[in-house]
Amino acid sequence: MGECSVAAQDWPHGIGTHAGIAHELLVIAGAVAVYGMRHVAVDHLLRTVEPVSMNAGDGQADDSTPLATPGWSMTPPPLPPPLPPLPLPYTPAGAATPIRRGYVAAHWHGDLSLALSYWVNLMLVTLIARILLAGLGALDWQRHPMSWAIAVTVTAVLTCLLINVWQYVGLWRAAERSGSGWGVVARIIVVVGCIAGCFGMHTNVRVLTNMAHAAAEQRTWNDFRIGVSPDGNAIDATGSMGVGFADQIEQAFTDHPGIHMLRIASRGGSVSEGVDLHDFLHAHRNITVEADGMCASACTLAFIGANQRWASPQAWFGFHQMRSLLVTARSVDYVTTQQDGFKHELLALGASPDFVRLAFAKQGNDVYIPDNAELFDNHIITAIDANGQRWQADAWQSEQFLQALRHDPHGQALAQAFDRIAVVQPTIYQNWLQGNLAVPPNPRSAAARRRNDNFWHALDTARARQLEYASAQDVHRYALSEQQTLQLLQQRLSPSACGRYASGIAISLGNQTGAFKAAVGPGYLALFSGSDTVQLPPTAWRASLTAALRQHQAEHWTPHGELADEAHWSADCNRQLATLDQLLNAPGAAGDLALRAYLRVR
Repeated sequence: MGECSVAAQDWPHGIGTHAGIAHELLVIAGAVAVYGMRHVAVDHLLRTVEPVSMNAGDGQADDSTPLATPGWSMTPPPLPPPLPPLPLPYTPAGAATPIRRGYVAAHWHGDLSLALSYWVNLMLVTLIARILLAGLGALDWQRHPMSWAIAVTVTAVLTCLLINVWQYVGLWRAAERSGSGWGVVARIIVVVGCIAGCFGMHTNVRVLTNMAHAAAEQRTWNDFRIGVSPDGNAIDATGSMGVGFADQIEQAFTDHPGIHMLRIASRGGSVSEGVDLHDFLHAHRNITVEADGMCASACTLAFIGANQRWASPQAWFGFHQMRSLLVTARSVDYVTTQQDGFKHELLALGASPDFVRLAFAKQGNDVYIPDNAELFDNHIITAIDANGQRWQADAWQSEQFLQALRHDPHGQALAQAFDRIAVVQPTIYQNWLQGNLAVPPNPRSAAARRRNDNFWHALDTARARQLEYASAQDVHRYALSEQQTLQLLQQRLSPSACGRYASGIAISLGNQTGAFKAAVGPGYLALFSGSDTVQLPPTAWRASLTAALRQHQAEHWTPHGELADEAHWSADCNRQLATLDQLLNAPGAAGDLALRAYLRVR
C-alpha cells in the first residue's frame, strides 16, 4: 500500500515559510491580547521572499530564470483595542481600603486601621473626655441652681453615650476588616467596654436622681428676705440660706454704708452661702451680727465670722454635722473641709473640746441646742441684746429668767418686783437664781415648769419675809392688790378657784394667766419697793400669827377633819373677801398686825 501522508519536508519551501510566518503573527497577537501591549513591532519578523520556481520536477528554484508572477509582500494586520486589566482573584489580608469619607464617618464604617481606631479614637478620645468630665465634677454646683448642674450632667452623659457608640462600632468594624489576631482582642475590649458602660449608666442614673432630690431641697431655700430693718439701724436677713443669700447681704451693706448691724434669723441652708457670709463678716470687723430667733446649721458658721456676736433673749442656736447637698466626691470633700475649719475656729475662739464634740455629734435634722450660759462660756456669743441693753455673762445669769416677764406686758410689774427682791431680800434672790441654774436645760418643757415653780416659790418666800419689815402703807397696797386678784378669779374662773387660791392651794389659770399676772404684779412691786421699814413688836406679832393660823386652818378643813369640797371653797372665797375688807378698814397698830398676820399665813 502506498502512503497517503506527506512529510513536512515534502512541502515546497515557499509554502512552509509562509505558514511559519503566520504562526508567529498569531503568537504575537496573543501576547498583545494577554499583556495589553499597545504597540508591537512585527516588521523585523517579516522577511522579503524572492520569487521561486514552482516546477514539479525538481525541488530547487532556477536562479537564472525569474518568475513571471509578481513578488510576495507581507503587510501586518491592524492591532485590536487594549483590553481592560484583569481583576485580582482576591484582596490581600491587611490591605486598607482607601479613605473616601470624612474622619468621623471613616471610623464609623471601619475604614481606618485597627491601630488608629484603638489608640486614637478609643484611648485618646476617652482620656480627653475623662479630663473634661473631671473638670465639670470639680465645679462647686452648690453655689448655683441645681437645675444648671442637672442640665450640664444630662448633656455630658448623652454626649459620652454617643461617643462610646461611635468608638465601639468603629473599632468593631475595623477589627473585622483587619483579619489579624489583634482584631479578636479588640472585639473582646469592645464587649468589656459595653458591659462597663451599662454599669456606668446605672451610676449616672443614680447621680441624676440624687441631683434631682438636691434640686428639690435647694428650691425650698429660696424663702429668704434681705432688707433694711424698720428702725433703719440694721440689715435684716431672714429665711433659709439659699443661692444668692450672702451676695444680697453684701449688696445691702454696700448700698447702706452707714449700717453696721446684721440681724439674722435662719434655719440654715447651703454650706457655700454660710462660708461666703462668714468670710464677709470676718473681713468687715465693724459689722456686728445679732441672732434674733433661730440660728441653726449653716447660720452658726456664718455667725462666728463676726467680731461682735450678739443674741436676742429669744434667740437659740442649733449645731449639727454639715451635710453635702450632693454625694459627689468633690462636694463631700468640700463640706468636710469646711466643717474641719469650723471646728478649729471654735476652738480658737475658746470653745471647749467637749462643746465642739457635742456640737457636731448630731446628724440630719437633729441639732444640739446649748443654753445661753454655754454660749457665753464657749465664746459663741459676746453679749445678750435685751431691750436695747447689752448683758454680759455674769449679769445675764439672772436676767435670762426674767426676760420673758419683761417682754410680757402683763408681767413687767412682776419682773420689777424681782429686781427689788434682789435688793431687799438678796439671800432669797440668790437661792432662786442658783435653783434655776441647776435645772437641766433639756427637755425644755420640763425645765420651763421647774423654773416657773421656782419663781413662785421664791416670790412667796420673799413676800412672807417682807410682810415683817414693810411699812404699813406698802402692806395696805399689797392687800388691796390681793383683794382685786380674788375678785378677778371669782369672776373669770370660779368661786371655787378663788377659795382655793386664797387658802394657798395651786389652781389652773388657763387663758387668764396674763390677767392674773397683771393683777398680782402691782401688789408685789408695792410691797418690795418701799424704802421705809418697821420693827414689829415680837410678842404682839407672834400672837397675831397664832390667831391667823388658827383661822386659816379652820377655813381649810371641814369640821370632820376632811378636805373641803367645792361648795366649801366657793363659800370660803366670799369669807376671804369679807375678811380682807374688814382688815383693810381696821384702825391702828392692832389692825396692821392682824392684816400682816392674815396675809402671812395664806
